[in-house]
Amino acid sequence: MIRLDTLTESDLPLIVEWRKADPAGARTPYDISIEQERAWFSRLQEPGCRDRYWALRRYDDVHQQAWRVQSGLPAGEHIGLTGLTSIEWENGRAEIALLVDPTLRGKGYGSEGVRLTLEQAFDRMRLASVYGEVYHCNKYLEFWCHQVGKYRAFMVTLTKAKWWNGQHWPAMHFTIIADGWRAWKAKQ
Repeated sequence: MIRLDTLTESDLPLIVEWRKADPAGARTPYDISIEQERAWFSRLQEPGCRDRYWALRRYDDVHQQAWRVQSGLPAGEHIGLTGLTSIEWENGRAEIALLVDPTLRGKGYGSEGVRLTLEQAFDRMRLASVYGEVYHCNKYLEFWCHQVGKYRAFMVTLTKAKWWNGQHWPAMHFTIIADGWRAWKAKQ
């Protein structure tokens, strides 16, 4: 089972490691240091912050959870990060963010992370839309295209949106609206 959980400072070293493993997919095309990650985490705690991030945690069984809690660790294994950034409460929209442990990709955790994040956005936060941007140099572009189709999102491709590895790359921009989310949920 995958759940969204509180992001803690102890989660940050893994996030830095995961970002380094796949820089082409990151918004910032350079390595982030642990100090920079801590500064980012500190900004998340400030009043009025327009970003919400969660740790994606995997909960395998009751015995594992009990062992982790007794060891002073969160009950679930940290397998990723998801969030809603640049939240515009006045317009009811936010940008989606997702990062999954590179060793665990292709196992459905990203899809579940997107679903849980959209559930937060539309069912709990009552946003009207969630948007995103995926660069064509990102090897997980196909994953995002599938998510866009599943939730009946609007999509457009912009040319020369990201400079990476000596060339410009296009980017897919998408918007998932609450009605698309509700239509998908009704079929489940």
